[in-house]
Amino acid sequence: MQETHRMIWPMAGLLALICLLGCFVYLTIIFPHTMLAWEASGEALSATQKWLVALSQFCGRNFADIVVTLCMLMLGMGLWIGVMMKGWIGGR
Repeated sequence: MQETHRMIWPMAGLLALICLLGCFVYLTIIFPHTMLAWEASGEALSATQKWLVALSQFCGRNFADIVVTLCMLMLGMGLWIGVMMKGWIGGR
């Protein structure tokens, strides 16, 4: 049972990072093309679409900062998981 718990947290962390990275790639690479199509259609944008446009523009402008932040998060999470698995914190 304890071995299962040791495998769950690293997998959950990895899955969360993959989801974050997927959202980031979508907002910075894929979504701007959709945004251009919305603007070209000439229709009024809904509040949700305006919010997504603003978020996409923010991610596009701050690409390097967000990549560095994600790398630091991955490093920190890796260290935290390593320390937890060794049992140095909250362990035996």
